Amino acid sequence: MSMDYGFLICVTTSQVYVYNVKNVNTPIVTDLRDNTAISLVLQSSRFLRILNYEPKVIPFIIKISCFSNFALCGGIFTAIWTYDGKQISSVKWPGMRSELMNKENASLSTDIIVFIDQTDNKLIRIFDVVSGKPISDIKWFSPVRHIALSRDDYPGTSDRQMAIIDMNQDLLFVLIKKFGAAVTPRRLTTGVTSMIWHNEAPMLAAIKEGKLRLYYFPQVIFIDGALLDHTFEDKDGL
Repeated sequence: MSMDYGFLICVTTSQVYVYNVKNVNTPIVTDLRDNTAISLVLQSSRFLRILNYEPKVIPFIIKISCFSNFALCGGIFTAIWTYDGKQISSVKWPGMRSELMNKENASLSTDIIVFIDQTDNKLIRIFDVVSGKPISDIKWFSPVRHIALSRDDYPGTSDRQMAIIDMNQDLLFVLIKKFGAAVTPRRLTTGVTSMIWHNEAPMLAAIKEGKLRLYYFPQVIFIDGALLDHTFEDKDGL
């Protein structure tokens, strides 16, 4: 079971129920045919956020419906579904072990899904959600413990942002190109035990040495690394 972005996803041994939280009396019910051993549900946003700005006009944000999806992980493959109850693709690779997937080693956005390989935890696999085909892989120097895709989806952007925590507690940041290979990860900081993306903006929160650190613009590390120290804030009192 999973609830996010205004939808509740419930899975039984034979069916998937998709509830809109605004109308829980009439869920969309679909049969599970080929893949019934579901162990993890991942969700992505249903909205694009468009910033409307014109001179002499107050900026405002419009939310419009767009392509959105959720993933059912388990069994022989990972299935990508829309909130309308339609399966659009499936993801699998040799040696995949879906029963070991959780929300730290798998992450979903509106356009890509990523996994830490269960047989080689230095390898991150990246797939397109529409076709189910691999886009590229990221190979890191040390084992990876936690991955998370940014949860925003702004029109006109060509890159997807991903944060990584490895077994050395290094927090890494990488840009995944919609076209071409992913950029080599860069280290934001060390001593990090957990992290999470903001729901509607490309800002990252992390627990570093017992303190809360907020990165307001982590992608600046690919523009000018010297500016990184000016784009985060530490909070005491955890």
